[in-house]
Amino acid sequence: MPTRMFPSPTGSIYVSDGYRNCRIHEFDSKGTLINSWGEPGKTDLGLFHLPHSLWITSDGTMYVCDRKNNRVQVMSATGDFLGEWTDLDMPGDICMDPQGNFYLLEGDVTRDPKISIRDKNGNLLHTIDAPYGHQLWVTPNGDVYLAVCWEQQVIRFRRN
Repeated sequence: MPTRMFPSPTGSIYVSDGYRNCRIHEFDSKGTLINSWGEPGKTDLGLFHLPHSLWITSDGTMYVCDRKNNRVQVMSATGDFLGEWTDLDMPGDICMDPQGNFYLLEGDVTRDPKISIRDKNGNLLHTIDAPYGHQLWVTPNGDVYLAVCWEQQVIRFRRN
């Protein structure tokens, strides 16, 4: 049950497989499976409890929203653990702006949904109060778009 797909700078396609397998899969550009890693787990590094989204930077570093473990795991393109951000609340989606800041959709319908903006080390820079959404995207000029499935709308937050 895939939750997100993302192309890497090398041409591979990575898929977070969150709702059943708790794994990350790497496919080549023709769709052939190259590698998979991860398994269900709550505390050990490299294990996941609902990997819900991922982002890959230009240098191939992968950031995985480990939603139910309230963290982002930072990994190499082959699944080697590089670090984690742990001061999160159910991160469901992640994207990056051209300046290298990460935008994370956090919370759920019952837990103070918000968008947090973080640096490449996971340090909190700013938060935006927002309804619970399913996916977000930031434009090159810094506007943030949030898909809010339950209300059947897309909300735009303009950068000041």
